[in-house]
Amino acid sequence: MATIEQSLYNIATAYIVTGKHYHIYGRIDKENYIGLIDFLNQNEGVQKSISINSGGGEVGYAEAMLYAMNEVSNEIELVGINGIYSCAFYLFYRFKGRKVLFNGTKGMIHRVMSSVTINDNGGLAYTEDECSKADLKERQERNLEWVKSFMTAKELRTYKKGWDVYFTTSRMKEIFADAVFEPK
Repeated sequence: MATIEQSLYNIATAYIVTGKHYHIYGRIDKENYIGLIDFLNQNEGVQKSISINSGGGEVGYAEAMLYAMNEVSNEIELVGINGIYSCAFYLFYRFKGRKVLFNGTKGMIHRVMSSVTINDNGGLAYTEDECSKADLKERQERNLEWVKSFMTAKELRTYKKGWDVYFTTSRMKEIFADAVFEPK
């Protein structure tokens, strides 16, 4: 039986040869978004694999990546490796195509966050910060409905306290029951 490392090497080798693989690694941001869009445009109309190992990043870029991926979801296999956290978990969960998870892959989700600038009086410094604060509240209400669809009561209590909720590989298998798990 192949180890996880051997399986990952075999997949990486296969896709390096065919050029039909993209890896979202690290922070989900502008660079990863541009790279993904370039990859999708260069490989239009062919089967491709996109792996993800990310601690999260900017949810706006995750949503834009998700939109582009779902437009051609019938051509994509999304592969989760090691850790899928924060907006990377959101992206993986909301992807409409075939999903593969490697054993040992963990997940994490938390309440929506935003950075704002505080002035010397302790208030929000800019009108944009006020807008972000209002948007954050609306987004959190939508996210709460979403997480209720897959979290246990204990996980939901942790989430509502504002803490990160981590999912073991076993729990990921429950949440993503339709995913293929490798190695078998």
